[in-house]
Amino acid sequence: MKRLLVMLMCFSTLCHAEPGADELAGLMRQAKSTSGFAARMNVLVTRPDGVHGTPFKVAVIGRFSADKQQLRVNGISPDLVRGRFFAAESARAGDIRAVSYRAPSEAKGIDSDARLFDSSLVLWDMFSPWWSWRRQTMMTADRINGRECVTIRSSTDDKNLTVREVESCVDVNARLSLRTRLYDAHHALIRTVLVGQAIQKADTSIQTAKKLTITDADGVVTQVEVYSGDEQYQIAADAFAALDAEREQKSGAR
Repeated sequence: MKRLLVMLMCFSTLCHAEPGADELAGLMRQAKSTSGFAARMNVLVTRPDGVHGTPFKVAVIGRFSADKQQLRVNGISPDLVRGRFFAAESARAGDIRAVSYRAPSEAKGIDSDARLFDSSLVLWDMFSPWWSWRRQTMMTADRINGRECVTIRSSTDDKNLTVREVESCVDVNARLSLRTRLYDAHHALIRTVLVGQAIQKADTSIQTAKKLTITDADGVVTQVEVYSGDEQYQIAADAFAALDAEREQKSGAR
């Protein structure tokens, strides 16, 4: 009788219920987990007056585990970005340390929410730290570019952060936020990230953005297109040496 009851329950809608806000936030964190990845991107910045900046290319490499997340952005071309590097790491939600450099020994600390290469690319956003915030609230269902998604509001009271609230419209099956809106402490919109095209990761239903548009509060529009990538990238042992060098510089200055 008990086995029959369990079988009946498994055929009910309860067994196929969508994940709650906290569970979905956990799934989004898991979807970012990787021992190494690399992506090369074309970037085009358009100013509020409609004038385009010089297109440029960057490479992003990174690794994400439950204990530590690390990212590095390398300028590829043209000369205005070539040879410029940014690196960042996070050991806990919201606590992201970032540096800029041309040589690892010359690394200098920067704000993790600084704009990279005068675009709307921001290291802080790339870590998606809001999925680790304690307050996650399920909102309404929506549709972005013909795709169904559910909106999750993530919020924090951390006064050290510029972004205090994030609304993400998530395609649950793809584990991808199709539209992400970032707000400050007064609920003023800081940036909107809209995914225009996505690609599926190998042997999984999880997707990642291929084309996206970032619009900030000043009206600057940054279009990003990933033109190559590696889901199993082998990160060199010294890839994040600049972070260690900057840490040692700080320790020596004390």
